Amino acid sequence: MSYIDLYESYAEVLAKCQEQHDQLVLFKKKSDEQEKRIRLLESKQLALKDILTLEEGSEYTGISKSTLYKMTSAHEIPYYKPHGKLIFFERKELDYWLRQNPVKSMRQIHAEAERTFLSSSFNNQ
Repeated sequence: MSYIDLYESYAEVLAKCQEQHDQLVLFKKKSDEQEKRIRLLESKQLALKDILTLEEGSEYTGISKSTLYKMTSAHEIPYYKPHGKLIFFERKELDYWLRQNPVKSMRQIHAEAERTFLSSSFNNQ
């Protein structure tokens, strides 16, 4: 085998490797897109459920499973244990719990202060 034959064989192998690499890149891209779609569908399905498991409650609230479990043990969050083992949450109760202790924006604080000032000034006249 001459050097020219060897070089041509090398070029063919290199071209095949590049083609396979391109196919793998395309496959990975499609796989990533499908994974995103699956996650989107799962999150939409989660929003439709009324009762959530511990894992689903963790995904829904963004609170880790271990923290959520500790909160149930300390009775800091409403939950259900129908058979004394598995933990479930009602989505509406989680929504209510998540909305506790809202922090007002500066705009809301100023508007509230202005209303209070105006109503007290009006009542003192």
